Amino acid sequence: NGTSAIKSASIVARSDSLSLGGELDTGSTGSLTIMPHNAATSISLGGSAYDETGMLGLSNTELGKLSSGSLTIGGNDGQSGRLSVVGSANLEGAGKVVLDAGEGNLDINGALKTSSQLTLISFNEVAQSVDGIITAPALDARGSLVDLGQANVVNAIAGSASSGGFHFTSAGNLVLGRVLQSSADSTDSITIKSAGTMSIPQTDPFEPDARARVRSGAGAVRLSSTGAMTIDGSVESESGSIALEAGPDAVLRISATGIVSATTGDVSLKAKRVTNSGSARPPTTGSIAT
Repeated sequence: NGTSAIKSASIVARSDSLSLGGELDTGSTGSLTIMPHNAATSISLGGSAYDETGMLGLSNTELGKLSSGSLTIGGNDGQSGRLSVVGSANLEGAGKVVLDAGEGNLDINGALKTSSQLTLISFNEVAQSVDGIITAPALDARGSLVDLGQANVVNAIAGSASSGGFHFTSAGNLVLGRVLQSSADSTDSITIKSAGTMSIPQTDPFEPDARARVRSGAGAVRLSSTGAMTIDGSVESESGSIALEAGPDAVLRISATGIVSATTGDVSLKAKRVTNSGSARPPTTGSIAT
């Protein structure tokens, strides 16, 4: 409570209720963490969110008082309460942002905006509603399943789904890092759509020492763009199909470093023109079609 600013290189605020009248400021290189005291307490962010029994609420006005190099909301040990963005949540002053729901669901039901990388984490579902548009230069989304199929304004995407599908849509050009559907038994797909160009570089923009890779276990991989598509990294499926589709007037290019590999499923490459200087490997069973 109060209107005085708190400034420090590192701030941890742990409480089941928090009323911010003044700024929490760790500077452009400092870290700021806000989490409930009770692991079962839910977190509500944005709009006119407010504290209530069993709920830590931070309104959009309060979120505007957070200034840091990196901000983490949630993430305490054993966290089971869900984390929800319930209204517009502008975190552009907070640097890199991590929203960590722990074992609770993570729901994006209001417009969420950051000026740096946004990371969404849940051991359960990460999902958005039609009003939950995400605007961020880069997004790393990790959950049991990830369902972010609205017209998000994101330039680069990475993440993982441990048991379900990974679905993402971008309103413009999109770069893919490591996107993994890691369950060998799940037939849910990786489906990523871009209303612009799509590219998988040779190196992961999120982890420069790693190769950029889109990989599923038993599920299909479906990548589509309205513009050109370039594969310099890898697209792989152990036992699902792969479908790569560029725009009807665009080129789908697999470069010399590019790999498209399905162990048993079919591979479909669709565009006005397909060029393959790399490796589009024929499956053990199935076929490659262009």
